[in-house]
Amino acid sequence: MRNKLIITIFALFLAGCASPAADDANNSGSTGANTEQAANAEQVVVPKNTETGENIALPGITAPPDNSNIKIKAETYDTSKATDEREAIEDSTFSTKLTDVAVETRTFKNHPTLAKVERITDAKGRTIKVYLRSGKVIEIPGNNIANLSAASSTQIMRAAGIEQPQPVLPPKPKSLDPKYSKQQ
Repeated sequence: MRNKLIITIFALFLAGCASPAADDANNSGSTGANTEQAANAEQVVVPKNTETGENIALPGITAPPDNSNIKIKAETYDTSKATDEREAIEDSTFSTKLTDVAVETRTFKNHPTLAKVERITDAKGRTIKVYLRSGKVIEIPGNNIANLSAASSTQIMRAAGIEQPQPVLPPKPKSLDPKYSKQQ
């Protein structure tokens, strides 16, 4: 009696541990539903593990999801108006504009020589254009001026190779000039 009980428990244990794949293999010819499952099993998406390069099995996923009924709200930004203008040193303003080309512009309000300076960054590289009040434009390499918004007008003019005019000083009074001392 005891042996029959052990055999019955052992049989129930084996029945519970049987794999579904073995059951499907045994019953594959009996129903059409199992053939559909077998066909879907062949379409399983198997992505690669990025760390090891091994395939990762994702059970239950048979194909990429169909997202054709999902509405997408795509926002577009007008980058041609993306400017930031602020005050800079030496009575000037600094602005930036970003399109497919980045343009940094420093405009001088009251400088006697400089009108504006532009740094243009595009796929080809960087260039700086120095616009003078006389209408002349000088082009220099884009890395000659590190920070366009904080560079002094003297630094900009040196980078462009412009000689700065010497300030005009009033003549000294004759009383301070050693040539005209009272001792003579």
